[in-house]
Amino acid sequence: MAECLFCGHKFKGDVCDICGTPYNWIYLQYAKERKEQKALAEQGDIKAALRMGQYLFDKRDYAGCIPYLLTAANGGEDEAEALMGQIYYNGLGVVQDLSESIKWHSAAAEHGNADSQFDMGLFYSLGEGVEKDEKKGVEYFKKAAGQEHAKSLSALGKCYYSGIGVDMDKFTAIDYFILAAQNGDKDTEEFIEHLQAEGEFPSHEERLDALKKKAEGGDAKSQTTLGCVYDEGDVVEQNDSEAAKWYLKAAKQGYVDAQCRIGFCYKYGKGVKKNVIEAAKWYLKAAEQGDTDAQNNIGCCYYEGDGVPQDFEQAVKWFTLSAEKNNPAAIFGLGTCYYYGHGRTKNIGTAISLFCKSAAMGCEEAILALKEFHDDHDLDNLDLKTLTQRADDGVARAQYKLGRNYYEGTDTVSQDYDMALKWFHKAANQGLADALFYIGCSYNEGKGVEKDKHTAEKYFEKAVLQGGALAQCYYGHRYLDGNGVRKNSDKAISWFKKAADQCYPHGQYMLGICYGRGEGVNSNFDKAMEWLHCAAENGHEGAIHMLQSLEQDE
Repeated sequence: MAECLFCGHKFKGDVCDICGTPYNWIYLQYAKERKEQKALAEQGDIKAALRMGQYLFDKRDYAGCIPYLLTAANGGEDEAEALMGQIYYNGLGVVQDLSESIKWHSAAAEHGNADSQFDMGLFYSLGEGVEKDEKKGVEYFKKAAGQEHAKSLSALGKCYYSGIGVDMDKFTAIDYFILAAQNGDKDTEEFIEHLQAEGEFPSHEERLDALKKKAEGGDAKSQTTLGCVYDEGDVVEQNDSEAAKWYLKAAKQGYVDAQCRIGFCYKYGKGVKKNVIEAAKWYLKAAEQGDTDAQNNIGCCYYEGDGVPQDFEQAVKWFTLSAEKNNPAAIFGLGTCYYYGHGRTKNIGTAISLFCKSAAMGCEEAILALKEFHDDHDLDNLDLKTLTQRADDGVARAQYKLGRNYYEGTDTVSQDYDMALKWFHKAANQGLADALFYIGCSYNEGKGVEKDKHTAEKYFEKAVLQGGALAQCYYGHRYLDGNGVRKNSDKAISWFKKAADQCYPHGQYMLGICYGRGEGVNSNFDKAMEWLHCAAENGHEGAIHMLQSLEQDE
């Protein structure tokens, strides 16, 4: 029995019978990606050189990884600089050289690499390879701790606990120890247990009083921590308004974690009045300071046009910055841009590779996207029995596909509107917009239900509100033809464009037609051909025939 890398289902054979992921599919994707990266790296591409260097380092091929890592490190990639620091410190494939190690770790630390910031903190705290300077060591630990680096949080706790490089402050020490333990540092967990056994661990009340005093005194970190205390409601009664109040105080002082948190509060109306413009403002401030969650969040804002004008190029910029720090949500966001061709040239292979990487890191959206990708690409090849089994297992696209088969009738399925509606409703209940559209069609045409234009319109509206490309094209045609609405070519183009932006072939085809005829837009042969080619590449038969006819005419 194999365990699916994405849905966790145990299955026999080569393909997961729940989500359709081949057993070795992720490895095939990574192998393909590595081949492409090697070619790019050898052409001097910095990012590709970094990835190849990391891959070979992980395989312990130190001699092989060094040329790639040097290319990336000389190009300013902090992860490559940090790895070069490790290589020289441990003598991996080179003669051990502490000064070279410090040189590379220093460069990586300046570029924001938390591991190297921790190592530089140790060098200065211990006087290893540099003149001993405990205060400077603390500065480096703080930089890394700001990125939730567990070892640095623990090191700071020890510094405050013993007064090394800072004034002794056991309450602050305890806060850092708790954060280190929460971030997975097992040694710190054991140390906390030791303090508790010795009766040296302050009570919740004592720690809360000390925290409030610091927050009221204007300490931004303490204000943020106090906001978290009210946000989580474990020590005090949960209070969104108090949490937002303290986040805002710290955010106004430029404290990056608080800026991201208050952005979230404004985004969802937690403790403050919902204001997506304010949310985007605070996300951007935090993102510009390098906060990876904020970079992903502002990327989402630009992608969706939420609080800022929609701008796919800006979305790609911020997703990329966050993805480079291994934020799984940002890696998924970047994959989405490649999948739909938003801000990047459409590249399904790159998109799927990014979805794989994000899914392997536990991103639920990426796991779902891969599941849907396999569903979409496998369903046409399934026999009726297997398709029905997939639908019974709750796969929404299978339910929709089965509904379409019954709605239209096929060689293996007799037309049955009642069965079609049954499966459309099941898929619609899982949020599938195209299924909602077909329920609308059923009511509109009286197929399987009594004809009811009013109910049909409700389903069409639900489908279009969920971003269904079928429904978007339906509204495009209605406005183009004046069918039940006042004819409006501008609105028609707007709806076709929404569908085309999702790479829906008919939306692309209709944009090509409209640009060719000059309907709703200025006539533009080049744009018409561009959209027709997009539709043809996505299999639209009308576009394929039209392009063939145009070629024959030439």
